[in-house]
Amino acid sequence: MSANVVGRRIQVLSFSLLVLFACGGDPHATHPSQPVVLAAGGAGGAQVDMAAGGIGPHDPPPPVAEPCNAWPTLCEMRYDEVSFPAAHAAMASSAVFWDFPAQHVGIREQLDDSIRALMLEVHADGGKLKLCAESCTEGRTALSTELASVRAFLDANPREVVTLIIDNRVPASDVASAFAQADLERALFSDEASSQWPTLREMIDADARLVVFLYDAEGAPAGYRPFWKVAGATTATASVPRDLDCEIVTGEAPSSLILVNLFLGLESETTAGAGGQSSAPGLRFLPDEKLADSVNHDPFMSQVLAHCAAYHGKKANFVAVDFFDTSDVIAATQRLDGLIP
Repeated sequence: MSANVVGRRIQVLSFSLLVLFACGGDPHATHPSQPVVLAAGGAGGAQVDMAAGGIGPHDPPPPVAEPCNAWPTLCEMRYDEVSFPAAHAAMASSAVFWDFPAQHVGIREQLDDSIRALMLEVHADGGKLKLCAESCTEGRTALSTELASVRAFLDANPREVVTLIIDNRVPASDVASAFAQADLERALFSDEASSQWPTLREMIDADARLVVFLYDAEGAPAGYRPFWKVAGATTATASVPRDLDCEIVTGEAPSSLILVNLFLGLESETTAGAGGQSSAPGLRFLPDEKLADSVNHDPFMSQVLAHCAAYHGKKANFVAVDFFDTSDVIAATQRLDGLIP
């Protein structure tokens, strides 16, 4: 090698070292000095600063905790300590042409978009079980169809716990038969009542991830729980925001579970009460998108839930809304659970 070539290589090496030191670099460094994000988002987010004595460049990252209902923090919370966003009249979506829709999208889409409690109404119509909203002439869908949607969601999402709150206008045994035919009983949380509910982790580990409540559970097999014996609900007949309050008007008070209804309805005459909670015979409350928009957003929604938590000494377990996809109910329940500020 000629002296000229050696000289040029020495000049290049010297210039490279000069640039490195001028920029604050360390020619002997073997790992970056900036934090490495191993998991982002949710309660399981973590940062490891390797320059501050964290893992080395060749060490495997620490395990990230598996979530329960999308959040690792929820795994150690009992079922009755969690706030579940709920779709009121979940079956009555405009996607299937209901006269008075309460939601914009169907049940599978609701579950995919983080709704974890579905309020349903089962009727006998033409000799078959249908999901209707007071009258099957105003809209209906086969119960078997929607139960298949729930089963598909649970199969695709093995770390999610889902609740169905069913206003059954048919015998409980008929509802149970439909669940058996839909192959949903294998996911049913059927433990007998005890002094306390299990954690979400325990339910997931046991693959008992579907909780089913019935308004009328007489004659029901294990796993179909009488809602009004373990839960209390606020008014379902509010027509203006000031009518929404925290008083339990249906079910047990005090109770282990609380349903806060955060929806409004347009008054309409009918021959029967709506869902067993009508304030007067011959009066029903129809969902209305403009009314829903007046109560579906923060800070109003979170303020109501915080007030109810103080009023009852415990937070709401189910927060039911109309048109959930244009509401803040997902964030509001996450805030109740302490997952977000």
